[in-house]
Amino acid sequence: MSVRANKSARMNEVKHQHQLMFMFVLSGSAMLTTKNDSEKKQLQAGTSITLPSLLDFTLEITSDNTQLLVVELPAQILQKH
Repeated sequence: MSVRANKSARMNEVKHQHQLMFMFVLSGSAMLTTKNDSEKKQLQAGTSITLPSLLDFTLEITSDNTQLLVVELPAQILQKH
């Protein structure tokens, strides 16, 4: 999914239930704060990050016209037999 947001928009995730969440910053910038250790990472255009399952985090958009590509893998993938 592609997400567009302006400065000060926030995404709060409490222990996302996906196997993993992948984000790629297409344009703009954002600040990622993980709740486990309060570590902050500045994400700029061209940056990607993979977040493991059950990680609490906040993503704050730090510039207007920021666009993210977000890919989430489900925790359980059904297999055909």
